[in-house]
Amino acid sequence: FRKVQSALAVMASPETRGNQEFDSLLSGVCVSINIQKDGYLYTATCGNIKSILSKSKIKGLEAIQLTPCHVPSDFQEKKRIFSSGGEVRHLRNEDEERVFYRGKSYPGLKVTRAIGHSLASKIGLISKPEIAVREIGKTDSFIIMS
Repeated sequence: FRKVQSALAVMASPETRGNQEFDSLLSGVCVSINIQKDGYLYTATCGNIKSILSKSKIKGLEAIQLTPCHVPSDFQEKKRIFSSGGEVRHLRNEDEERVFYRGKSYPGLKVTRAIGHSLASKIGLISKPEIAVREIGKTDSFIIMS
């Protein structure tokens, strides 16, 4: 995740992009990766993508969220944004909070972690994923990513 973020910063830099119309100032992406290896499931998430494991039960299925969403309403995420010079607030007629430069009307992101968004990286948006490891059980059925 960090290598991709660093490479993106170099590619988007005015000094290195030449005539390319590529700019990550206000562009970015959320990422979630699930890898199954040697009886374990490794999940790395950056942003608001949910990875949900379905476990078979006697009477149906149980859903287990593997990693949290990185959103402004999370206390630790909000704390980092605020300490970096940003603020978290609602827009009129919206339930979800967004990330802004303090006292400004931009960038208005609904995530606190992503790859790209170089403008928001100055106010606490990070590309560090949250990683979870779990042993795969006999009742683990499938993963939904959304």
